[in-house]
Amino acid sequence: MAAGIALKLDLEGLSGLEKQLNALAAFGETGRKTLLANIGEEVITQTLQRFQEEKGPDGTPWKKSQRAAAQGGLTLTDSAQLRDSINRNLGADFVEVGTNKIYGPIHQLGGDAGRGHAVHLPARPYLPENIEEVKSLDKLVDDLIVRMVGGL
Repeated sequence: MAAGIALKLDLEGLSGLEKQLNALAAFGETGRKTLLANIGEEVITQTLQRFQEEKGPDGTPWKKSQRAAAQGGLTLTDSAQLRDSINRNLGADFVEVGTNKIYGPIHQLGGDAGRGHAVHLPARPYLPENIEEVKSLDKLVDDLIVRMVGGL
């Protein structure tokens, strides 16, 4: 995701789910890729929900943008290009969720922008910063195991 920002989750980062991961091990590479793809889709779903709710992964409301305050509408959703750019990149042992938009990091992290960095943008985190901020991950993995075992 060149020039943008992303959350990269690898299997080692899921150590709190060892029991479930061991159950998926019986499915080999297929189970691993299915798990990572499902986690990626869940992170995307939760991220898109944040754009609707205008809240960060921890539930903190975003500061209303000047445009949204003046014209109505949602913060970070005027053209929806940032929201619509959220995607995933799946590898053998990782999934990466983020945006390739060059302005993605400034909205996620906050900072000075514009000509001469004359405008300060507050952080409006839309991507989780770590696996702990992905809600209901253990339930997602449990449900996936049930589906996969049921398919045998």
